Amino acid sequence: MATLCAVSAVLCMSQLPGVLRPAASGSTQTAAVTALAERLLGQSASWIDFVVVPPDGPPPTSWGAMQAPWYEITDSGNVSAPVRIKGSSGVAVARGLHRYLTEYLNGSVTWGRPRATGIQLDNVPTTAAGLPIVTTPIHVDAAAPVHWYLNSPTTVYTMAWWTEQDWLDEVDWMALHGIDTPLAAFAMEHVEAELYISLGLTEEDLEDYFPGPGFISFNRCGNLKGPFGGPLTARWRQARAKIFANVVDRQRSFGMIPTMMAFAGHVPCSIPKVYPGIKIANVTWAGFKSTCLLLPEDPHFKLIATAYLNRSNSLFGTDHVYAADQFVEMTPPSFDPGFLSNLSATMIDAMLGVDPQAVWVLQSWSFNSIHQFKEKPLLIKDYLGGVAKDRLLLLDLFAEDQPVWEWTDSFFGYPYVWCMLHNFGQKSGMYGDLNHVATQPGLDRIQNSNQVGTGLCMEGIHQNPIMYEMMTSTGWETNQSSAASIESWVNRYSLAKYGRISAASEAWRVLTSADGPYGSSTDLAASMISNQRPSLSRFASPSEHSDLKLYWSDTFHDSYTDARGCSGCESYYTPLGSLGCASPPSSLSGTETLNLYFSGSSGPSHSNHDNVLLTETLFDQYVQTGSKAYKLAGSGVGGSVSKVALLPSDVELQLWFSNTTGDHATIGTAPLLARYAANGYVKLATVGWIANTSCAGRTSQGKLPPKSHPDHNATTLTIALGLMHTAASDGRPLSGPFQYDYVDLFRQALDNTLWDVVTLLEQLHANGDLEGVRSATAAASSIFSDLDELLGTDSNFLLGDWIGSARDLAGSPEEADLYEFNARNQITWWGPEHNINDYARKQWAGLVSSYYQPRWQIFLDEALESVQSLRPFNASGVSATGLELEAQWQHTTNATQSFSRLPIGSSQAVADRLWSKYFDPPTNSRYTARNGYRAVENTTTTVLNQPAWNLSPGVLAFLCDVAGPTCAGFSSDGQLLVTVTGLVPDTTITTFIKASSHGQH
Repeated sequence: MATLCAVSAVLCMSQLPGVLRPAASGSTQTAAVTALAERLLGQSASWIDFVVVPPDGPPPTSWGAMQAPWYEITDSGNVSAPVRIKGSSGVAVARGLHRYLTEYLNGSVTWGRPRATGIQLDNVPTTAAGLPIVTTPIHVDAAAPVHWYLNSPTTVYTMAWWTEQDWLDEVDWMALHGIDTPLAAFAMEHVEAELYISLGLTEEDLEDYFPGPGFISFNRCGNLKGPFGGPLTARWRQARAKIFANVVDRQRSFGMIPTMMAFAGHVPCSIPKVYPGIKIANVTWAGFKSTCLLLPEDPHFKLIATAYLNRSNSLFGTDHVYAADQFVEMTPPSFDPGFLSNLSATMIDAMLGVDPQAVWVLQSWSFNSIHQFKEKPLLIKDYLGGVAKDRLLLLDLFAEDQPVWEWTDSFFGYPYVWCMLHNFGQKSGMYGDLNHVATQPGLDRIQNSNQVGTGLCMEGIHQNPIMYEMMTSTGWETNQSSAASIESWVNRYSLAKYGRISAASEAWRVLTSADGPYGSSTDLAASMISNQRPSLSRFASPSEHSDLKLYWSDTFHDSYTDARGCSGCESYYTPLGSLGCASPPSSLSGTETLNLYFSGSSGPSHSNHDNVLLTETLFDQYVQTGSKAYKLAGSGVGGSVSKVALLPSDVELQLWFSNTTGDHATIGTAPLLARYAANGYVKLATVGWIANTSCAGRTSQGKLPPKSHPDHNATTLTIALGLMHTAASDGRPLSGPFQYDYVDLFRQALDNTLWDVVTLLEQLHANGDLEGVRSATAAASSIFSDLDELLGTDSNFLLGDWIGSARDLAGSPEEADLYEFNARNQITWWGPEHNINDYARKQWAGLVSSYYQPRWQIFLDEALESVQSLRPFNASGVSATGLELEAQWQHTTNATQSFSRLPIGSSQAVADRLWSKYFDPPTNSRYTARNGYRAVENTTTTVLNQPAWNLSPGVLAFLCDVAGPTCAGFSSDGQLLVTVTGLVPDTTITTFIKASSHGQH
């Protein structure tokens, strides 16, 4: 790898001129922006004059002393290059170019795969004379000096299989969006491997240390080790390092400050072979095999940390900024204040020993995810106290939802970056609070002078681009301070993205309204029903006319604590039957045993980490007297321990039950089981724990299983879809960005419709309605097929691209199969035993048709068969068959199951067909609309126990058609009507009567 230094003088400068200042000269940065413009605009780039003016004077010595970057756009006075964009760095000038493209050329550069699908530059003129002149100069001082980008998981959830060109394209995106401080992490395994082999370990030791390429980022923070998904071969590591060298070289040419990884203490567990007696601790995460942490008091910590950083800097150069995270979702070996302080002091001392200008970047996620830090924030102060304030930069990783600064006295004065996390696992789903990210960073900065920047820390990109466009705008241009200014920004966004005014502009106003997916949605779990593993909470016999309810496991809400960083704001639950536990019983009585597993440091004769089977007779003694001290380790009827989740100190165990009318109740003691069973509360919904305090004016309350759809208004989203449908029908070809948004919005609308179809299926099953169940199961299956066909028309939604890109990077057929396993497992089981099942779920063509639809079809077939045969639902059979299908899918390869890497069909043609099928308002020949009338209540029976989620007439008509003769019509408030024997005036309601039911009213 010594040859890497020969290819770039910038790459391998041992000492850069000053801390926290770009190494590249102004001319180098100007050349980088000019080349970027040429890649985007071709010869038209020559009509713009780019000038970089680096700061004068001595470089800053701390984040707080940095000056905010700036750009300005003016008329140059030169007819051959009439526009001049000048700024303090190549990044600043590129951001100015983005501003000019957006506001003067109505152009847009967003994410896309391939990249061209995210670019719209249709309005670029053909001559310099046609270039719009900036009559009033624009000068922008960035809101803050730091603009951070990337989270380590992004490098696997999105970027695991990227080529060098993919990475270089992303660097262009970074520059245009004003990113000056990106995380640079994706080749650090090469540094580690060279180091450990030089110390005396072998490739076999490394196979046990490094997981596969689809999971490698979770090794960097000590969560995961090999051999799962591996081996991570020397060929892979070297190829990544070569790409990495060119990527950081490109980043530096723009004036960016790439943040390298430093040694954080995570070591191969075989390290005692080299250093007998070395002090290491075992740490565990998410049920995986424990990893090994080198303790700071051991002298080998500094030795290895120094050797690591020397090797990294010699290979890739340095900008003196290093990221290292020691406890991401893992409990430290000790919470002793002295231990914590020594741990951080050892870290920074090791960095400074190699690089006297070193600055440590530390994310706050450990403080969000470890309850001891939240209960005693002064422990955080102890941990940070080992580092001088000018040597540390904190990333408030989840500031838009769980800001740590609020409960740590603004990080006790340490500089920090306000970051938006937003997405977990690159899940599909439309959501985000646009208003919040537009305004909150600026409002928080007023309170906290130590907030020095904004950042994007999503786990996956290529989703919800509007949120990231707004967040980068917030970090550069003036914060949107009012509803009117945000609406103006949204109008500019849609005009630039599509290059013209159309009904799509109104669609975005709807989508960003208060009840749209970007109004205030924080659906961080991305509750897409089609991606969920269906299970049952009640195995009902149709002959008993008892109802069938669905629930699904989702690991997100199981493991995180309150939403604003203070105890008691949130409630958490874990469904029975999920994550490897046995299925729940059909009912509970006073004589049945409910198995709950606990471990704790105290209680009835049980030592720390012992698993205790909790029976009814032990319930009062063990839970009510000691629940606050214990860990919930698993649950089920005869189930095995499957996960560990720490109970916060202010919680009490709750059992959730619901009766046949949908009411819910909590049960605090075991004797109440029989009492509630006798009163109809026989449907076990979940076991979980709930905070018993209030916070920030919100009273804690439990999440009510068994299901929860996304938190936007489905009707509002359908209205926006109708506007996009109108815009798509104007006779012009769909541009790449428009097509992406259209397919994405349609995808969400179809999934929303599936929620209502499943709700209808539950009720029809409960009624023993054979033909209704037959129709509803067919409708659900049809939605899956239609969804897959639609996704297959756009290159951004293809499983074939994900798997094909993985296989492309292999050096042999065997390696290609291994990489395909990594690609498949990451987006489904996430682990050898579905450890984090469906965490990184996607709605991609091929994944829907080969995985999600067959998984649901098992459930749908059994729902129909159980009604048809008048027998109980065979839940255990459904579960077993589903797991068998999932397991087989993990190890299937391209040889027997391949997926198209190219889009198939026309997005517009498929969307037109699906609009007519699901969303087009019903015609008079199908339904008669009676405006201002509702059905007489005392003579009307509804098909559903509650209104449908989506109140759009087209969707309600579709649901009524699915219900068949059971449904005689529907009302605009979402009621599906069994009969309509009379109408009474009501100006707020329109009643739609099915043509075949006219004789009923």
